[in-house]
Amino acid sequence: MSDSHTLFALREVRRHYSSKKILAAILGIALILGISGPFGTSTFMRTGPLIIYWIIISFTTFAAGTFVGALSADFGRAKNLSQWTAIALTSVGTGLAAIMIVVGVNWAALGLSPITPGYLGSLAITTFITATIIAVILFFTDMGSSPEAPKSDSVQLLDRVPLEKRGRLISLSVADHYVEVTTTNGQELVLIRLSDAIKECGGEAGMQVHRSHWVALDQVTSAKRTGDRAILKMSDGREIPVSRSYIPAIKDAGLLPK
Repeated sequence: MSDSHTLFALREVRRHYSSKKILAAILGIALILGISGPFGTSTFMRTGPLIIYWIIISFTTFAAGTFVGALSADFGRAKNLSQWTAIALTSVGTGLAAIMIVVGVNWAALGLSPITPGYLGSLAITTFITATIIAVILFFTDMGSSPEAPKSDSVQLLDRVPLEKRGRLISLSVADHYVEVTTTNGQELVLIRLSDAIKECGGEAGMQVHRSHWVALDQVTSAKRTGDRAILKMSDGREIPVSRSYIPAIKDAGLLPK
């Protein structure tokens, strides 16, 4: 999998953990689990420590599920994998990640060694069943979604691009009185202002990073600082400069560490 898939997945995790509603929902679920003590966990600890235990499990497994779900879905769409193949990838990946997290937490908090007879097998079955349910939910919601190849009715700007050059947007760059529209299928000069071109991108996930450049976030493969500015490497190999005033924005987008 390329860096662009990984960056997309990390942005999905960041986006969900920036939502107060999602954080409140996870916390609510953790509290319910902590009070009810399912899977025999209430026999190992009292309510207070049990709530802390389930908070750790809930937040870490949700992050792992979101990351793996977004990564698998984006990779699956890029490789034109079938829907159920992508779901299977998400199930296996989420299950393995969740097992490692639960085993690690149980070992540290409860002293349950992974080599305890019968323990790992039953845990794996329960976790994989849960992971499959989560995978289906992630795939059919925006948690695991990735922008598909844009259609002209959703990205108005593509109506100005020849049919054979339409595809997923990579970047927009000012070229004299034109804007160079770069997609996964080629480049085209369009007589339009950059601000108007950005408006015609509609809901396409992207951002302006320079007075002369706009980029699609899922097409950024790497980012690096150069003094008080930055450089973004795109999926087609080109490098797009980021001016100093846009550095905070690309940090908020997860392209550079804060």
